[in-house]
Amino acid sequence: MEIERKYLPLDLPRDLESYPHKRLTQGYISRDPVIRVRSIETLDGSGQADRYVLTVKSSGLAVHQEYELDLTRSQFDSLSEKVEGHLISKVRYVIPLDNGLKAELDLFESGCRIPGLRMVEVEFPSVEAMNAFRPPAWFGKDVTEDYHYHNSNLSL
Repeated sequence: MEIERKYLPLDLPRDLESYPHKRLTQGYISRDPVIRVRSIETLDGSGQADRYVLTVKSSGLAVHQEYELDLTRSQFDSLSEKVEGHLISKVRYVIPLDNGLKAELDLFESGCRIPGLRMVEVEFPSVEAMNAFRPPAWFGKDVTEDYHYHNSNLSL
């Protein structure tokens, strides 16, 4: 089960490059159900992906089931040719929060229908934790329930 909230950050944290970050390239083979392929590349200068993943998500905005299957590079390449819309490229920074949670800040680079989009997500261990969460001021507007900001729609 994945439990998350999404926000449009007003500002970016200082020293952003000091946080762990990776480049994600992803596309959607289906939007109902959501079937995504993703490559994950550590930004160490090698330009090589560390992992390739096929993800299937159930319906639901803040709370949904999510299943992952590792892929080979060849499988990722083949499935990428079948995506609807564009492949999205973004850099994800993982930023620790005071309450033990982590913010995943995405800076979209290409393939996104909203140029220059910045979005931050937080995953929670329970619905209760999600409901009790008070985001830092820099998080900005909560867009969890706005389907326009779901990656599967951003790639159209």
